[in-house]
Amino acid sequence: MCDPTDWVKDVVSDTLSKSLQKPVENLLGPVTTELGLTLGDAGSLFRFYVSDNLTKVFTKWAEHRKGKPLDSSDIQRVLPLLQGASLQSDGELQERWAALLESTVESNSVLPSFGNTLSQLTAEEARYVNDLWETVNNPESVKYRHLHPEGRFFSFGLMMYVFDSELSEHISAYHGRKHLRRPLSREQQEGIDKLKGLHLIAQDIERLGIIGTSTQIVPGRSKWIETDENEVEIPGESGLNERKFFTPYGESFIKAVKPQS
Repeated sequence: MCDPTDWVKDVVSDTLSKSLQKPVENLLGPVTTELGLTLGDAGSLFRFYVSDNLTKVFTKWAEHRKGKPLDSSDIQRVLPLLQGASLQSDGELQERWAALLESTVESNSVLPSFGNTLSQLTAEEARYVNDLWETVNNPESVKYRHLHPEGRFFSFGLMMYVFDSELSEHISAYHGRKHLRRPLSREQQEGIDKLKGLHLIAQDIERLGIIGTSTQIVPGRSKWIETDENEVEIPGESGLNERKFFTPYGESFIKAVKPQS
């Protein structure tokens, strides 16, 4: 059976061997010495990390299975995922890769693209998506709620609360000080920086299809003006209300990569 990472190894090995000059030796020398490797095999450094990462993922996967062995058909099903798993060195994300491998052999609802989606998430994003999912599905666990009565939709305000429970307060104070042209406090400036980070995460997980946005037209409030003869209604301006929701793809993905408690 062909190693699914062979093509990557060959490219790295060929690239390094062709450029194995003094600058490359200076660049990689300390690392290879620390790991007990040599530059004679230009791909040895890459192979070391790939092997180490896969070993850790498979160790965590074995914990998921609680001693239950795999058969050849199980290995065939997870082969497309091994390249992505082998490149992940973060322990928290390795847990999610192990969960995805287990979900792949135990469920028919796992899509091949789940591996590509997981490979594009940082540990912070994966943790945040899980926290947001838990909050939306257990709204009684938090005092602060921005959920639609149907329960499926939620506001960006809830996303802020899950990201940092004090973030909305900092932002409100920021707008007040900005209006009065007063300098920001350190906490408020940190809040602004956190909000920028949240916007990046929100855009990224929406790009990956984990969450979606539903836009709803909200009619404005009418005003009534009394005249000499009767009352005249002046319609208010309509606005757009954006609501977030987990897509069916996102729901299945989150369940597939959820680590064991």
